[in-house]
Amino acid sequence: MRTIVPTLNSAIPSFTDSAYASELTHAIGAAATLAGAVLLVWLFMYATYKLVQLITRAMMLPAVITYVITVPLLATVVIIGILNR
Repeated sequence: MRTIVPTLNSAIPSFTDSAYASELTHAIGAAATLAGAVLLVWLFMYATYKLVQLITRAMMLPAVITYVITVPLLATVVIIGILNR
């Protein structure tokens, strides 16, 4: 019994195939959108951390208090977002 192995040309579609090009374009667009969303979330988290750090330094509290305040605050935002879905 012979096993038929597909050739490279039949296994990987050509870039000129319009369906493949369309799917590839959609995948690249989705990846770019996801990268933008991740960047916005990171910026929000960083800004929140810096704001809490500024307040805790002004109150002359230990640096660990910044994390003690920031982590539950961001976790609350995530939980509210999940429940709001």
